[in-house]
Amino acid sequence: MRLPILRKNKGFTLIEVMVALGIITVALLGLLEVINIAMIYNLNSQLREEATNLGQKYMDDFKDMGCSNIPAPVTYPTISTATKIRGANNKLMVDRSATSLGSNTTQLQVVVTWRIKGVTYTNNVTSVCSQ
Repeated sequence: MRLPILRKNKGFTLIEVMVALGIITVALLGLLEVINIAMIYNLNSQLREEATNLGQKYMDDFKDMGCSNIPAPVTYPTISTATKIRGANNKLMVDRSATSLGSNTTQLQVVVTWRIKGVTYTNNVTSVCSQ
């Protein structure tokens, strides 16, 4: 006499487990991409803050010279400044210029440029001084 085989359908089949793992993998890959984008935006924000501080420093140097001591028009040589943010070496390029707007008025401009992932960003600091 044979005993009846009791089938208990408890648990998951191998196919169900594989499909669930596939869905979880796709979701995690999407989450990793979001984290990567957030890190790039954060790095760009930190570099923009560094560029703003650097631009303001060079503008203050301009103003410390005194408006009458700044020849206009003049373009100064580009300054390359290395900065280390989150362990990565980044290069900020600083361009300074002075342009005459009239007999006693000079426009001072500092442009700080940097690159992230092949995209160039700039920060401009402009001021006007009169004698």
